[in-house]
Amino acid sequence: MTVASIPTKETLLLLTLAIFTLAVANDASGEVVEVRLTDGKKMTAELHPRTDGEHLWLRFGSGATVILRSIAWERIESASIDGEEVSAVEIQDLATREMVGSDTIVAPSTPSYAEQARDLLGFTRRIAAVEFDAQAANWDGDVEFDGIALRLFPLDADGQLTTARGTLYVELVAGRRVDFDQAPNARGLVSSQLGQWTVAVDATDINNNGMLVKLPFKSNHPEFDTNWISHGLVHVRFVVPGHGVFEHSFDGVRVRPYAPLRDALERNGQSRFLPTEQTGVGKRLQTGFGPQ
Repeated sequence: MTVASIPTKETLLLLTLAIFTLAVANDASGEVVEVRLTDGKKMTAELHPRTDGEHLWLRFGSGATVILRSIAWERIESASIDGEEVSAVEIQDLATREMVGSDTIVAPSTPSYAEQARDLLGFTRRIAAVEFDAQAANWDGDVEFDGIALRLFPLDADGQLTTARGTLYVELVAGRRVDFDQAPNARGLVSSQLGQWTVAVDATDINNNGMLVKLPFKSNHPEFDTNWISHGLVHVRFVVPGHGVFEHSFDGVRVRPYAPLRDALERNGQSRFLPTEQTGVGKRLQTGFGPQ
């Protein structure tokens, strides 16, 4: 029997069924996976075919706003689909089947989901590494150092500066002199945290010269408490959603300037600063921590 010989009512029924089937097929999405991470966090999203032996890829959002996120397998404590726990191998096999079975062809000029997500988050190219330069600096009207001036450089795979949006965590560690009895094995010198800062970074904050971040000294100020040695180490963690966590450390950062006259005055029981010099918040913070 040919299509032409089918009664009109049956023809409409078949056409309706075909259109419905195509609509369902075109609207079908990946399996929904619920993941529990080792830090206790839970995430529920669609499984993405990019899932491989190193990372589980999840797809968040719909329509024009889609974000892909990768999670290293070692960070995953458990995963389940429709309430049934599944293994990493099962998830990888399912992602592979979805990729092989997909008949969707994306033109080379069409941005990928990851590229669309990076555009929405304010990225130009994928970040591969982060470099920075740090030094003590004075940015107000008094004479002492006010803190650490850090210049951040997010780099792509070609070593070119790119923009990013995320959170910057900075830690400054330096040696501190204590009573010998408190650290006899270290000869009275211990490693201590001199400062800690958290800074939100927006893509518009980064220009051709990177991003300048001012990190003021807080309760500890090495120019007014000379139990701190003159140099420290700056450790940076830059958390960029969709790209990863990037770390860098810079040792040998001078936290107190070379000052032979001030050091000599202090050794002789005098103030490190001249009576005519204006000092600011550092002196008020460190009252009682040594010669003023």
